[in-house]
Amino acid sequence: MELNEFLIEIDKVCLVEQERMKQKQRNGDYFNVFNMLGLWSDEIRLHSAFLAELLNPNGSHGLKDALLKEFLAAIGLNKDYISNCKTNIVERYIGERTESTGGRIDIILEDGEHAVIIENKIYAIDQHHQLLRYNNYGKQHFPKGFKLIYLTLDGHEASKDSLGDEEIDYHCISYDEHILYWLSQCVMLAYDKPLARETISQYITLIKQITGQDMNKDSSDKIVDLAINNIEAVVALMEVNSHPKWACFLKSKKGMKVRLYYSKNKIGLII
Repeated sequence: MELNEFLIEIDKVCLVEQERMKQKQRNGDYFNVFNMLGLWSDEIRLHSAFLAELLNPNGSHGLKDALLKEFLAAIGLNKDYISNCKTNIVERYIGERTESTGGRIDIILEDGEHAVIIENKIYAIDQHHQLLRYNNYGKQHFPKGFKLIYLTLDGHEASKDSLGDEEIDYHCISYDEHILYWLSQCVMLAYDKPLARETISQYITLIKQITGQDMNKDSSDKIVDLAINNIEAVVALMEVNSHPKWACFLKSKKGMKVRLYYSKNKIGLII
């Protein structure tokens, strides 16, 4: 299939999806305070701050350390890995930046003995030696053990520049899998906290939007099938489309991983 034919087929799927989105708009399904305030992509003012508030045992959600324990379990740690978590957990300043130390940690969960250090990436690029600096901070301050977490939309790995070309033990987690699963658990835990529950639900809607999971499954499956069966057209599309702020999600079908990037008017694919 030629590129133009491929795009025509994609457009057919998009038309169906746009009609579905219009219906959701009429139903008020897109009402979302985070989008209204223009914060949907703000890593610091929204995403790190919101996640940190949920993870804070003294947070306004009123659930104490229940959400923290569920998060630790969601990323493969013992629920008691962090006990008596300190409250200074968002945007912690760890000194002036050098080649190997300093900077600001997006989120840090620690009790004086163990720590979970989280670098939160939505669309920003990696900083020079970023994970190297945070890893050195962990080794210096938490000799009993710490986990370095690299959080992105789709769980991709950090750049070599961030790692300083060193072998660093860090773990990749994603919004489209780990965070969404954890948030769904948070909603259940907040069953009797209506304000917290509904706010978390709105945040889940936002995460689904920026990770491409608000698209109808039939539509996304059709696009994935088109991509797999028309590799040459996809390669041509990759060469002309490189918008950095398209949402993405990762699917695996027929043994092939496909990242689908789309916005309201454009679709791009990476195989």
